[in-house]
Amino acid sequence: MRTLIVISVCASLGVFGLAACAQNQVANSGRQTLNAYSVVIPASNFDFEAAKQAEMNGTGLKIFTYSIDATKDQNIYSGAMVGSSPFARKKVTTNIPTYIIPVIVVIGATAFDPTVADTTCMTPPNDVPLTVFRNSPLFVKPASSWVMNGVNVGQGQYIDAFQRANFWSQVGGTSYNVNLSPITVLSPATYNVPAQDGNIISDALFGNGGCGPNVNNQGLEGEIYINDFDSWVTGTLLPRFPQITSGTLPVVLLYNVVMGLTQPPNVAECCVIGYHGATNGPPSGQTYSPMDFDTSGIFGNGLRDTSASAHEIGEWMNDPYGTNPTPVWSSGQSAGCSSGGQNNLEVGDPLSGISNDWSVTGANGFTYHLQELTFFSWFYNADDIASLGSGGYFSNNGTFKGPSEPCPPGGTYPN
Repeated sequence: MRTLIVISVCASLGVFGLAACAQNQVANSGRQTLNAYSVVIPASNFDFEAAKQAEMNGTGLKIFTYSIDATKDQNIYSGAMVGSSPFARKKVTTNIPTYIIPVIVVIGATAFDPTVADTTCMTPPNDVPLTVFRNSPLFVKPASSWVMNGVNVGQGQYIDAFQRANFWSQVGGTSYNVNLSPITVLSPATYNVPAQDGNIISDALFGNGGCGPNVNNQGLEGEIYINDFDSWVTGTLLPRFPQITSGTLPVVLLYNVVMGLTQPPNVAECCVIGYHGATNGPPSGQTYSPMDFDTSGIFGNGLRDTSASAHEIGEWMNDPYGTNPTPVWSSGQSAGCSSGGQNNLEVGDPLSGISNDWSVTGANGFTYHLQELTFFSWFYNADDIASLGSGGYFSNNGTFKGPSEPCPPGGTYPN
């Protein structure tokens, strides 16, 4: 069994283990919201020298490697990211072919289908989750430029713009790009959930945002056992499509379906909203990311539509094999220093639940929600070392003004 690394907003959560997760009370609603968190499945045999060789040979996923002497703790950390190096003299554009695979999840007699119109929770003509997802700023450049921390970082897909902002002092302009391109939507696949692997949650019990119980009291959220689902993704789904190779990104799209870590899954330990993983290290390892486009409202207004997708694609680009080490930190969905903290370059996790998220209206008129993401410098810098990121901040929408504090106590410096 491959290892899931799980860090949650629940203080009791550790690595590959979970106790009952406390839910948040929604003010004045009498209902609770469920907590959402992310996991990563690292490559089982990542080797940094093999990654450097793959970078030199141009084989597999287009990556650059780095080694940094972290001023936070004076240790050297090495890793790999998607794209060309922002530290290189010549700034270039990298295109990663991307495949969106809509998955119809069937739990008993209930199907959660991203390919059909949902006229209860969505408004025509933007009522087909797959179509709305494909037209999001994750894949389509908005008409206007992105301004991150007061700096115009140019046009582009959201994660492309984030990467420029992430290394702004090095790239200093819009000639550095990492694009998901071309985008291809593949034929839908159906995952028939084994009886012991599925759970259905009533929207009426939780939340009060999005298409919550005040709008859709009869709504349902699917929950599936993550280990068996991941085995199906890597063993059955991805091999179905010969065009998916180690140089591409397959995005596995779910609709109002989350994942649990126990069998059978249950609401007490819900909910994994998305994850990214890798079958092996470079050059042959296949990276991939399942994610939920969610309109249920069970998480309140803090997480909806493309929030999870921004989180996961940003983490995939910055830590594609799930193996980039950092000094220990604790913030956002991290379990806290007392439980060991977190020590990987997962740029969404430190801001989960505490960020200044983006609301962006697409050309289709739909308002998308994109999670704010954490800059590279936040993980490695001492308090007196300037950020490489735009505006001198440590995240792309101003939440982190200083780098991470050593763990303990964890958190972030208020610079």
